[in-house]
This record gives sequence, structure tokens and C-alpha cells, in this order.
Amino acid sequence: MTFRIRPTSLFIFLFSTLFLFSLCGDPVKLKSTGKAGELLVVCSDAVWNSAAGDTLRYYLSKELEGLPQQEELFLLVHLKPKDLSGILEQHRNILFLDIKTNAEVPVSYKEDKWAAPQLIVNLAAKDTMELVEVIAKNGDFLGDYYNNEERKRLIAAYSRITDKDIQSKIKTRFDFDLTVPEGFFLAYDMDGFMWIRRESAEMTQGIFIYTTAYTDSNTFNGINIIQLRDSLTRKYIPGPSQGSYMATELAFPGVFKSVELAGNYAREIRGLWRIEGDFMGGPIISYAVYDKENNRIIYLNGFVYAPRFDKREYLRQLDAIMHSLKLEGKKA
Repeated sequence: MTFRIRPTSLFIFLFSTLFLFSLCGDPVKLKSTGKAGELLVVCSDAVWNSAAGDTLRYYLSKELEGLPQQEELFLLVHLKPKDLSGILEQHRNILFLDIKTNAEVPVSYKEDKWAAPQLIVNLAAKDTMELVEVIAKNGDFLGDYYNNEERKRLIAAYSRITDKDIQSKIKTRFDFDLTVPEGFFLAYDMDGFMWIRRESAEMTQGIFIYTTAYTDSNTFNGINIIQLRDSLTRKYIPGPSQGSYMATELAFPGVFKSVELAGNYAREIRGLWRIEGDFMGGPIISYAVYDKENNRIIYLNGFVYAPRFDKREYLRQLDAIMHSLKLEGKKA
């Protein structure tokens, strides 16, 4: 005997299933909008044009360190509360500034409220001067918070389009993992020095990697890190003309910071590079990561060459790749 399902019955079944799922399951989030490095600030004109707005701009649109030209940490886009609707609610980064007499919680956070991935922060105070204090107290943290979120989004996106061949070569050579997206190619891999590159009509991105044994805390001295880097780039990264090579631009002092990377202590250096013997240069960011389990230092260095374009987002992309570092346990 053969049973046949009529189209009408099938439609009712599917509709009922979807209806029940909508009641029991989580709703599907819309994809967030907005450009990387863009932050939507929702507040009244009075707040935006007040000391609170000035304080916010001081912290979140300040000049980004380690770039050859002026670029802001974030591009702040002001929007009045009544205009926040539709696709604007789907923006990836939203910051509310509220002044209300019953404000009790000065800082609150919400992820993926209207879209995913999305980060929403609300700063609230009883009056303008109190809001200034809230912003000043949390300004640096907010910059790091939004920046870390942008980095996580990039790592997640890159994990879906990885170059498995390059990742395998990194794993074989150094015994750790990096999430490297498609588009990079292997420029050099010898003598414990690896250099991967990505080229387009508008820019060049590069990451070069090497390791040394850990000896003492002087390993993390910024000058020592730069001197080691320069000795290797002179040997392995040539410039376009005969005898030219990559070197640190020592006229720029560089920005040094202690950070955590892959759960371990690391020294971050942001600065500029140049081609000795030629007229090329750009930003570079380096990490010296202490691999405690294997008593070694892992050096990750990302640089950008894009003479006619802003470089913030190109550098952010490399920073995300380097922050995807995953270390193995102690070698046998």
C-alpha cells in the first residue's frame, strides 16, 4: 500500500514545525552592519556637543599610535536616539550616552541585541559632569573593549577561510597554530625564519616569524627585540633595489606595552619600518611571546605597505592573525 502526502498537508506540517521552533528556539539574528573601526554613538545633540562628547572623542577618536599618518582609533558617527531604527540598529558597534535622573548603573553591556556579531555599551549618569566622569573613568577600557571585539570578529571570519597549506607549514616549522586566511603566500621559509605575504593593487601585508630560546628578562627589552628583528630583516627581507633591506625607522621612538597573548606574557611594540637604501616604509607591530612550556620566545611581526591608503584596518587584520596564536604543550 502506498501513502501519499498532499501538498496542502505538507505545507501545514512545515508551517507548524517552523512555528513551534520559533516559540522554543532562539530567533535567528540578523547580520550586523557597519565598517570595521566604526562606532555609532547614540545621544542627543546637547550631549554630543557638551563636555561629555568632547571627553568621549578624546578617548575613542584619539590618534592611533604607531602609524605614519594621523588615523583615529575609531571613526565616531553621531546619531540621535529617534533616528536609531531599521538597519542602523544592526550596526556592529553601538555606544549609548544617557543622562537621566534615575541613572543607577553607569556602565552596562549587551551583545547581539539586534544583530550578530554586535556589541552595545550604555554609559549613563544623572547630569553632564557626572557623565564626563564616567567616560573618563572607562574611556581607555572602552577603546580596548571595542578593539578586542573587532579582533575576535576577524579571527572568527578568518577561521572560515583558512589557508590550510600555510597553516600546516607554520605548525610543522614552529609547533604552534595561527589562523591565516586565504590570500597569503609563502615568501620565505629557511633557517627558522618564515615570511608570509599578501599582495593587492593597493597594498602589501606581511607577517614574519622566528623563535629564540628564553634566557632572562632582558629578552623583553624593547631595544633588544628591535635589534634582533633588524638583524633578521636585513638578512631575509630585501628591498626593491640592489643592497636595500627592511629596517626599523629609528626616528620614531616606538610604543612599547606589556600584554597577554595566547595566555602568556608578551611584549608588544608598535612602530615604523623603512627600506634602507630606498623610499618605502609603513607601520609594523611586533610581539615577543613567552612560551613558558617550551622555554622559548616566539616573535610575530606584522607590517603594511600602502602608500596611498589608510593603514589602520590593514594593520588590524594582521594583529588579528597574530592574536589567533595557539600554543601546544611542552615538546617531547
